Amino acid sequence: MNGCKPNFLFVVKCLEKEAPVLMIFFNILFSTALFGYGFRIWDRHLNNNPRWTNEPWIAIITMTTVGYGDRYPISGPAKILGVFCAFWGVYITSLFTNTMTDFLVFNEA
Repeated sequence: MNGCKPNFLFVVKCLEKEAPVLMIFFNILFSTALFGYGFRIWDRHLNNNPRWTNEPWIAIITMTTVGYGDRYPISGPAKILGVFCAFWGVYITSLFTNTMTDFLVFNEA
């Protein structure tokens, strides 16, 4: 009717418009779980620590580009995943900044 196709990207854009904070929260949560699981799979044989909290910590620190250095990917595929995680974190941070700017800007009613 309006010339748009209701595909998956359209649905995501509509959800980001209607509930941006909720979308960012679930995006961060899903990204942390996904990248943490990837780090867990590729570094499982090199990491002797059985705790599962190290890999999501690596994902969070890499996505926020803090990079403490206390935990880091060891294998080659995990390092490549870390690069993708860093770029994805820049994207998530820019979405968060844009959403907060939209909330704080005065609009004419």
